[in-house]
Amino acid sequence: MAKGTPYILYKVRRNNWLPRILRTTKSKKSVEEEPEIVKKLQGLDVIAVSDDV
Repeated sequence: MAKGTPYILYKVRRNNWLPRILRTTKSKKSVEEEPEIVKKLQGLDVIAVSDDV
């Protein structure tokens, strides 16, 4: 739960960053940690969308 994590700062093209992060998480972290990261991404998704718009 670190503020300012690398994947948050990484601004990938709109919907391209989400699948990329999920893939990296699946490879490096266990499947059990997926939901936690997905929840974090959901919060970031809103920020990213508003940032793009």
